[in-house]
Amino acid sequence: MTQTDSISTRQIPVTPTKTVGHKGSLPFNAARIIDALPEDATPAQQDSAIQANLPERVRIRSTRPDTLEIPGIPAKKSKSLSELTYHYRQTFFDGNHFMHPEVSDSRLGIQETLLPYRLRTDDGITAIVLVVFMLMLVLFSKSKKALLKQAKELFNPPREYHNLFNDEPDNQQHSIKLLVCLTLLTISLQLFGLNGLENHTVITSETLYLALLSTTLVITGYYLIKKLSYHFVNWIFFDKTKNKRWQETYTFTYAAEGLLLFPLVLLTIYFDLNTLQAWLYIGFVVFLTRIILLYETYIIFFPKIHGILHLIVYFCALEITPLLMLCRVLAFINNNFVIKI
Repeated sequence: MTQTDSISTRQIPVTPTKTVGHKGSLPFNAARIIDALPEDATPAQQDSAIQANLPERVRIRSTRPDTLEIPGIPAKKSKSLSELTYHYRQTFFDGNHFMHPEVSDSRLGIQETLLPYRLRTDDGITAIVLVVFMLMLVLFSKSKKALLKQAKELFNPPREYHNLFNDEPDNQQHSIKLLVCLTLLTISLQLFGLNGLENHTVITSETLYLALLSTTLVITGYYLIKKLSYHFVNWIFFDKTKNKRWQETYTFTYAAEGLLLFPLVLLTIYFDLNTLQAWLYIGFVVFLTRIILLYETYIIFFPKIHGILHLIVYFCALEITPLLMLCRVLAFINNNFVIKI
C-alpha cells in the first residue's frame, strides 16, 4: 500500500538520506533534493527531506540608514513612535479651514454635476427682498401725499417753493427717512446681484453674506458722508432756510430712487434680466436723480446767471467726485471677493 497521507503514524522504512553530492559548486535546491529521493517517495517525505537538507539562507541586512531621501543628503534623526504616529496622521491640508475630515466624500453612483449659485434659490436673499418689499408698501402708503406733493413742487420757482413738511404730520417725515434706509439696502441688493457671484459653483454662505454686508456698509457710508458734506458746506455758505429746503429735496430724491430701483432688483434676481439692460436702467435712474439735484441746487442756491460757475464747482465737488469714488471702491470689493472664491 502506497503512503499518501503525512498524518499517518505508520513507520515506513526510508533509506537514510544520503548527502547528495554537489555538481561542481552549485548549492542544493528543491529539485535536486527530490531527484535524490526514491521514486516512490510520498509528498510528505519529499517535504521532510527538503526541510532537512535545504540549507537556511543567510539574510544579510543592510547596515546603511533607510533615509528615503535624495542621495547625498544626510539622514534625519530617527523619530520616536509617538512622533511617527503624529506624522502618519498629518496631511498636506492640515490647518486649512477648508479641510473637514469628518465629512465623508464617498458617493454611490455617478457623481452629480454642481449647479451654479443663484440668488433666487437663496432663502436669506429671498427673505431680505420680501421684508424690503413689505416695508416699502407700508411706508409708501403712509408718506404718499408728502411724496406726491414734493414731486409737484420740484420745478417750481424759488418764490413758490415752501417747506414741504410744515403742514404734514411728523410720521410722514419719518416714513420718508425710513424709505431712504430701504433705498440703501435696495441699491446694495442690486449691485450684489450684478457683482459676478452668480456664475460660481463653489461659494460659501459666509463669503456670500460678507460680500452683501460689505456692499451695504459702503453704500451707507457713501450716503452719510455726502449728507454731512452737504450740511457742512451749506451751513457755511448759505442760510438755514435754504439748507433745510435742500435737505428735504435730497431726502426725497433718494427715497424716489429706491422706489424706482426696487422693480429692477426683482427682475434681476428672479427673471434673469440682461446685465447690460440692468446697467442701462441704473444709469438712467442715477442720471435722472442727479439732474434733479443739479436743478434744485440751481434754483435754491444759485438762482442768478453769474452763479453757474459756482454751481458747477459745488455740484462736482459734492456729487460727482464721491460717486466716482464709490464706483472705484465697489469695483475693488467685487474683484476681491471674486478672486478669493
